[in-house]
Amino acid sequence: MTGMNDVIRTLYFEGQASDEIIRKRKNALSEYKQNTNILAKKIKAHVNNEQYDGLEWEHIIYHLIHSAIHQDPAKDEKYFASRTKQWLGYLKRQYPQAIDLFDEIRRLKSKEDVASVLNKYAKAPQLDSNHND
Repeated sequence: MTGMNDVIRTLYFEGQASDEIIRKRKNALSEYKQNTNILAKKIKAHVNNEQYDGLEWEHIIYHLIHSAIHQDPAKDEKYFASRTKQWLGYLKRQYPQAIDLFDEIRRLKSKEDVASVLNKYAKAPQLDSNHND
């Protein structure tokens, strides 16, 4: 439905929203390509009976902060905390650190408060043999 909403918004604003829509779509596509690449490398390692080194927890937090889900300025303030908590719920299956981080931000509501906690743990990844293009 989001695609249809974007079309309606673009028509309603006579194309003024199109640059923002294009930017969001490019960010989402870039993130999709990166995630697909990581998944392909994980499958390849499994097929070849090799060890796959997943992303470190600090890199996961970095990607969470900079992902497309946090790049919509219109919804950013209102939904940043909720979306972050939702993703931590998913991440706790693979990363036990997500449980502790969720507990730390559980009662926080503002984007600034949640972002400051996330930034304490985030680290920009250095591309390695498992995660480069």
